[in-house]
Amino acid sequence: MPFLRTPKGTVARYGIDRLYTKELDDIYRDSVGLEPLSSLPVASLQIEGSSEGTVRAGIREAIQIVSPGLELEQVEDDDNLLAVSQTISKHLPSFVLSREPKEYVILTGTTGAIGLYLLDALCKNNRVAKVWCLNRSSMEDAACRQAEIFKSKGLSSNRKNNVRFVQMDLASEALGLSQADLREIRDQATTIIHASINGYGASKLVAEHLLNALAYLGKLPVNLGGATALDWISIDLLAEVMGQLIDSDAKATGSGTQEVETYYNIVNP
Repeated sequence: MPFLRTPKGTVARYGIDRLYTKELDDIYRDSVGLEPLSSLPVASLQIEGSSEGTVRAGIREAIQIVSPGLELEQVEDDDNLLAVSQTISKHLPSFVLSREPKEYVILTGTTGAIGLYLLDALCKNNRVAKVWCLNRSSMEDAACRQAEIFKSKGLSSNRKNNVRFVQMDLASEALGLSQADLREIRDQATTIIHASINGYGASKLVAEHLLNALAYLGKLPVNLGGATALDWISIDLLAEVMGQLIDSDAKATGSGTQEVETYYNIVNP
């Protein structure tokens, strides 16, 4: 049913119902006995962005959803559509819901001494929505080994369902991750914790040979200078402190609109 237009070219809003009284009555009459609307499939529309052009395109698409026979090209950018899109675009930011930010963490070295307790701390943190555990082992082997180590250390094996074990290869492009895993991590990850000690066995062997050579030459130092006095912290407490860095970053940057990247390089003193 074509709507009448005003001299300006906009839709005439008054008197339309009287012009199509018969047609409207026929529609109501034919609808008797039809399936209730609540049981019919409902189309959905998501508008990505709040710019006026994006909102206007979304409105045009919404019109096509409720009027399937109408082509998008037929929905002209008249004054009404422009006014509605401008109003929605102006006030849309005020409808954004305020939610507590969640963290999506990539964690390596979960079967190691520190990574084990880090995973336990992250599982207990309600702000952590998901943890990807990147290991060299297959997903099944890594999950089984993780459960065994948790049990041996007396840690709870009741991990959240949001913990995922993903196999990786440091020598491969994109860590050898599948396209699906890579896309998910790129889209969601907010925090990376690299707790895997690469080359630990080789570095330990080199240090051992150096100390043996120095001992043979009688050149072992009497003390280690500023590193002579060492302070110790238990691994579980260290993991808890490292996990709290996530919360401190969120509190520092969560109130602002500008996204800030923070890096921590925690080293053995």
